[in-house]
Amino acid sequence: MTKYLLGAMTIKYLISLILLSTVCLISCESSALVAISNETATDRRIKVIYPPKFMFPGEAIGRGQTGKRDSIETYDLELEDIYQGRKFIPFISRDTVARTYSFVLKANQRAIVESRFLAYTPTYKQIFIIDDVDTIKLVRFGKHFERRPKLMLGGTWEYYITDGQPPKRRAYHQPVKQKEPDHLGEILDILGEGISNASKQ
Repeated sequence: MTKYLLGAMTIKYLISLILLSTVCLISCESSALVAISNETATDRRIKVIYPPKFMFPGEAIGRGQTGKRDSIETYDLELEDIYQGRKFIPFISRDTVARTYSFVLKANQRAIVESRFLAYTPTYKQIFIIDDVDTIKLVRFGKHFERRPKLMLGGTWEYYITDGQPPKRRAYHQPVKQKEPDHLGEILDILGEGISNASKQ
């Protein structure tokens, strides 16, 4: 009887642990983000061929929902805080039958082409044609897109368009506020130095 109760309690605790872990994962909203950064001085035309069941950024769930299904979210890379330069640019064209759309990515701009919450990986097999010349495909373990961070759930898969240079490792962050000058500390330092000089004499 005791063994039966212990077994039942173990199963109950195990189920509770699984449920708690699931709730934690959902509350953290691990997301998959796909971005293209144009780090050149030239505007680029991007044509996208997306696979079935692809979800546009405007169709995301929760905080990711923008309500803009016919536009792309872009950021200005020249700003220290890129989130201040957030804009929505419309598609140039969209064909829901052929599952394609296109847009112009301006110089020094970053475009979010997929943003899905409650997802650990992006939608693979997306194809990006840049200026009708370069064709890049988002595949599992591909080298074209850099994943950041690499060891955590979710993350950003980003492709850098450069002028033959190695892609920059850009760290997006909030600007650091400068500290107010500490006048009292300066006065105390001067007084301390004066007292020290007086004691030496």
